[in-house]
Amino acid sequence: MLDAARIIGSGGPGDYGLSPVEHAAQLKDSAPQLAALLTRSAPVELARQYADADTEALAAERTFKRWVIRANWAVLATATVSALLMAAALLAGRLGGLTQTILIVLALVGVATGGFASMSLFRVKEGRLLEDWMTARARAETKRLSYFNYIVNSSAGPLDIELELLKLEYFRRYQLDLQLAYYKTRRSGHRNSAERTLSISAGSVLVAAIASGAAGVLGALRSEWAALGSLAVFGAALHAGTLSAMTTPLRHCWACASVSTTCDSESPPDPRRCSVSMSQRCKISYRSSIGNG
Repeated sequence: MLDAARIIGSGGPGDYGLSPVEHAAQLKDSAPQLAALLTRSAPVELARQYADADTEALAAERTFKRWVIRANWAVLATATVSALLMAAALLAGRLGGLTQTILIVLALVGVATGGFASMSLFRVKEGRLLEDWMTARARAETKRLSYFNYIVNSSAGPLDIELELLKLEYFRRYQLDLQLAYYKTRRSGHRNSAERTLSISAGSVLVAAIASGAAGVLGALRSEWAALGSLAVFGAALHAGTLSAMTTPLRHCWACASVSTTCDSESPPDPRRCSVSMSQRCKISYRSSIGNG
């Protein structure tokens, strides 16, 4: 009996890209029927459409992340400057003649960082950068699934059992295994990221609580100690920023990652049902994240 799994082979680092002509060249001797199918004009065109859509999605992802990172840093910088302004005002007796200069410089820096933060957030929200990214990614994955739907459903004549086995293994290697590995990796990656962010957030709450208490107690003894309250402002801002960073991206990513668990629980898994389920759940969670973002 034909060993289709051996002929198609196991996954490799270059499986993400769809190259039907290259795949056909590799299979022309061991699986000429499948090689002939892959070199038809339809799968070649579908693969080209996927490549274009994937490039667009990656560009949209980079744009969104770039502006979100800028906005987060600008917000944190603005909160830091605000805390320094508070501390400088409370330490005016210690700073002497430098107080006014320091306050002016910090105020100008705060206005600049605050303005940049507002601009960045406006660009992210009004420019619908998240929606552009999610829509582009969903479009690319739909193109990829269309490619495999064509391969699996195509027929050149009477039913050929060997060709059907080769199609199934081709789908398994270049679609199912790839997506399962991706979702499993992302699931653990997001979990680790959430734990790190939660640790930072918890630390910022601790700093804010200690600073607030210390400023209240020590400030009653000596007014300069009230400047410790500026650390509470910084801690509160850091907590708010990390909490948002932890929850917003994970609303849709955890939903997509959970698909791998669903498919792993099937014995044996239905490759096409799992792949369609991945595509549909991602689209649903994308729309949910956009609507709630």
